[in-house]
Amino acid sequence: MNTTTGEICPIGEAGEVCTRGHNLFAGYWNQKDKTDEVIDKNRWYHTGDIGIMDELGYISISGRLKDMIIRGGENIYPREIEDFIIKHDDVVDIQVNKLAKGLQSIGCAKGTRVGIWSPNCYEWVVTQYATAKIGAIMVNVNPGYQAMEMDYCLNLVGCHTLICNQRFKGTNNCDILESLEPNILTKADEHRVKSCNKIPTLKNILVMNNTDGEEYAPKNMIRFNEFINSFDGNNNVNTSFDFDESINIQFTSGTTGAPKGATLTHHNIIQNAYFAGKRALEGLTDKILCISPPLYHCFGSVVGGVVAAVHKGTLVLPSPVHNATETLKAIDKYKCDVVYGTPTMFIDLLNSNPQDYNTSSLKRGFMTGSPCPKPLLEAFIKAFPSCEHILIPYGTTECSPVITFTSIHDSEKHRFESVGRPLEHLEAKIMNTTTGEICPIGEAGEVCTRGHNLFAGYWNQKDKTDEVIDKNRWYHTGDIGIMDELGYISISGRLKDMIIRGGENIYPREIEDFIIKHDDVVDIQVVGIPDERMGEDLVAFVIKKTNSTLDKDSLRSYCKGKVNKLAKGLQSIGCVKRTRVGIWSPNCYEWVVTQYATAKIGAIMVNINPAYLSMEMDFCLNLVGCHTLICNQRFKKTNLCDTLESMEPNITTKVDGHRVKSTKIPTLENILVMNSTDGEEYAPKNMIRFNEFINSTKIPTLENILVMNSTDGEEYAPKNMIRFNEFINSFDGNTNMNTVFDFDEPINIMFTSGTTGSPKAAVLSHHNITQNAYFFGKLLTEGLTSNIFCVVPPLYHCFGSVCGSIGATVHKGTLVLPSPMHNAIETLKAIEKYKCSLVFGTPTMFIDIVNSNPQNFNTSSLKRGIMGGSVCPKHILEKTMKAFPSCKHFLVGYGTTECSPVITATTIHDSEKQRLDTIGRPLELLETKIVNTTTGEICPIGEAGEICSRGHNVFS
Repeated sequence: MNTTTGEICPIGEAGEVCTRGHNLFAGYWNQKDKTDEVIDKNRWYHTGDIGIMDELGYISISGRLKDMIIRGGENIYPREIEDFIIKHDDVVDIQVNKLAKGLQSIGCAKGTRVGIWSPNCYEWVVTQYATAKIGAIMVNVNPGYQAMEMDYCLNLVGCHTLICNQRFKGTNNCDILESLEPNILTKADEHRVKSCNKIPTLKNILVMNNTDGEEYAPKNMIRFNEFINSFDGNNNVNTSFDFDESINIQFTSGTTGAPKGATLTHHNIIQNAYFAGKRALEGLTDKILCISPPLYHCFGSVVGGVVAAVHKGTLVLPSPVHNATETLKAIDKYKCDVVYGTPTMFIDLLNSNPQDYNTSSLKRGFMTGSPCPKPLLEAFIKAFPSCEHILIPYGTTECSPVITFTSIHDSEKHRFESVGRPLEHLEAKIMNTTTGEICPIGEAGEVCTRGHNLFAGYWNQKDKTDEVIDKNRWYHTGDIGIMDELGYISISGRLKDMIIRGGENIYPREIEDFIIKHDDVVDIQVVGIPDERMGEDLVAFVIKKTNSTLDKDSLRSYCKGKVNKLAKGLQSIGCVKRTRVGIWSPNCYEWVVTQYATAKIGAIMVNINPAYLSMEMDFCLNLVGCHTLICNQRFKKTNLCDTLESMEPNITTKVDGHRVKSTKIPTLENILVMNSTDGEEYAPKNMIRFNEFINSTKIPTLENILVMNSTDGEEYAPKNMIRFNEFINSFDGNTNMNTVFDFDEPINIMFTSGTTGSPKAAVLSHHNITQNAYFFGKLLTEGLTSNIFCVVPPLYHCFGSVCGSIGATVHKGTLVLPSPMHNAIETLKAIEKYKCSLVFGTPTMFIDIVNSNPQNFNTSSLKRGIMGGSVCPKHILEKTMKAFPSCKHFLVGYGTTECSPVITATTIHDSEKQRLDTIGRPLELLETKIVNTTTGEICPIGEAGEICSRGHNVFS
């Protein structure tokens, strides 16, 4: 659809993708206004994606209408920065000297770690240069961190002084500190912390002045401005140190484990800023840099802040976090000639009426993360005709951060398809991960680099450092790249899959413990499968005893008995039609049982990301009015019972089995904790495990919590809480449940990721889910005789729970969950052991599988790969098909949670071009159009516009 006219775009013209049909969700729970924003009067769901439809109805995706904030999950309310522009000569001469002297006066010296816990602001930049002046090490702390992350990260580096904002978005940072150490602020002496048992090295806390008119920090604490103004800034601070000494610790995102503290030196940062700026700013005279990306990331602090200083430029911070309107105002007001951002940020600028501002000063854009899509580049240059070049940097935090950068002299092909060439005085190579040799030109391998950008190591983690830096000082990025004959590098994926949502490792859990109890089961293996958006899903592989009559139907009945038991158990604690039952857990047996048990009684299951902390739990459980919560005891290193306790004290310790009374979530009446699997219980003994009931006092709607049995041998939930297995085994599962409900009634609430605001609760009906699973599964399983689904993506995502779990049920298949989260080895074991015919994943997951020696496993049963999230790059497809010769087809599904989730998919009959370049055609009985976002008319064939859809897939 043309978003301006509302008409259908011609073939080949870009517009918004819209859809309607059986996949359309029921709507956002208790948010009709949000629902009306995405479903128009004709029941077309507006995806917000820009797409192009060809003559045969195939759609390709080229971008987003609105930018998305990657880290968050809440609305962003920019803190006003009062016409603040950082001119480095002024800052260094006065404010930096004041803070440097102030820090020295409270014990900060060479090597002292000073944390800065704040979004973009004036104080952040002052702290950056003040710590450098005295030789202290600034520690960048993500402003979204909660108590658990603060505890871990500040202890890891031995933080001495913390400079922090009072509030970030909807979170009171002072409350987080108080929850970490009671009275740490209220008993502080101005800035001095009297004692901190949790972080023994912490001696000082400086809180910034609040800008929204309300103070959240206790009055006894000195504010940042008051503190620095008590020192003279006219005289410089003289400290001698070597340029190879550490200046900065930046935490990695934790996508491959717990966050690691990447330590950068003066030399790393200055050299990187100099050479990156030299290439990127070539030919510019004013160098007024408008920076929206966060300063706590290397891209913002080094490529932004330090580049401005080294190249004598001006740093403009339009808002604490990205806000397109404020960015446009800043470009207009301060005559910025460079703007920083991601592709989605640039799309946001396009959709914020740039014609209303004078942006004629803009000459260049720096886009991080990926090459600039050609349609976006053309649209951006059309909207900002003075902007002559959009350049792409590539790198990692460990590389300070830039390894390669495109330039104004590059060809169109290199600007669109590569991330440029290495910076001056850096070495880069593409390495064969099997032989360790350099790959020939044009062959894919791991990107490795060494030179002035290479970090000093992970703070206090030599073992982790040695994993990424080899004996010859080559840093192994973990990225797959290809180098051409001119030295340009293109990036195509990751050697190791990453969990997209939350960024954490997932470990196998309860399913093995459950199925292995069956008398005819010899062995059971559980492995993980990747999900396009949020992470990974669970698949189980079962081996039966010799001469056993056990078959899939009898095993299904065994599992079904558990479903009936849980269904009756839920009814006994007040769960009826439309009751919201939350499941807060990674992939596990209890997850699947809960999915079908709630459906049987007409309750609405609420999928909750296991990485959610107390703030998100408070928001989401209250939004939907959760009645019963079923939860794991532990997720990765987080004790979920502690998370509940931080939300509402004594919610688990004072429960009666499963029954709770919560003031925070008034509707919450039950908590069922799963049994621990690591040998240790983390939930209080008074809490009933998944088979028992518990009571809480934090969520007024929350009345029950069921905890799952732990799988790591350790119980984290209190002993008073009944475990999941104990609870359901107290009911008879041999007789079926008889509940009458309409197929359009809600069955599931799935929280959106919150990338465009606070998480919204997308409500899906029985009809939405079963229709979508049927029609998508019909395409996937066409021609197959054995439907054994190996599902890696997380079940709390629509791709895992609907396309995987429900798809297997609707098409009479077998669901195999190889592990709680993606693990390539476990996936290969599962394919071999259970003779899987389909495997679900993302491109990076398939890359991981290909790089895990698949030749060592018998995967001849594999006939089809299902890829969610993106079109399969040709070289990945070819490499994967070569590794799995029996797998003849890789199919791609496209959609959103609100569309249950699939809108379009490729098929086994599509041409190679259609499989590689498109996301297929709409599912049966769905309508889809490309709309011109200006006119609202349908775009002509071949023209880009917004994808719109309506039909059985659209949520309520």
